[in-house]
Amino acid sequence: MKLSGKGLCTVFSSTLLFVCALCEVVVGLRCVSLGSTVRAHFHLGAAAGAFYSGLLVGIGQVLLGSALLCCLEKPGCRNFFLLGVVVFLLGVLTAFSGAVVDGDTASLVERKYSHYCFHSLVVNPACEQLRDYQRSLVISTVLSTLECVLGLINLVVIKRYKSAQFSRSRQCQSERAGGIIFSEERDCSSADFQPVLLHQFGCF
Repeated sequence: MKLSGKGLCTVFSSTLLFVCALCEVVVGLRCVSLGSTVRAHFHLGAAAGAFYSGLLVGIGQVLLGSALLCCLEKPGCRNFFLLGVVVFLLGVLTAFSGAVVDGDTASLVERKYSHYCFHSLVVNPACEQLRDYQRSLVISTVLSTLECVLGLINLVVIKRYKSAQFSRSRQCQSERAGGIIFSEERDCSSADFQPVLLHQFGCF
């Protein structure tokens, strides 16, 4: 299947966003695991890690891709496409909120590390885990921000691709209808011309 420029841009942006969403799931689950380990020792709150935004964005992309590629001519395709848009937007919104929560938690963990571990002369495994937790939270914040920005860009690109696809379909239908009308007019003109010829031959 040959893709246009908008189609290639849609595939590229969707692939980049999907990779970012997968990385967010992996890093977010690592944040949850590390946070659950160190929160009791350092009096932290609930473990942060916005892995759910990556899941929602990935599921939304699968629904949108299925609607665009597999069921374009089916009557229920519009509802399927709208469902994908809703799930996708929900993932983008949770990525934004996840970036805010993970960023705040990373700042809190940094203060806890400075208070409990910075001046410690003995290497503490809990402090090493706290440092890993803080680094993972920073990475999760960056990925969530990228996920939010790339998600909005990808949604605009998909909308333009869908509009171009719709206009191309309308143009093909109008050209097909114009060809049918021209064929009918040619048949009618030939049918009108035939009795005139017969009448002329009858006169001779």
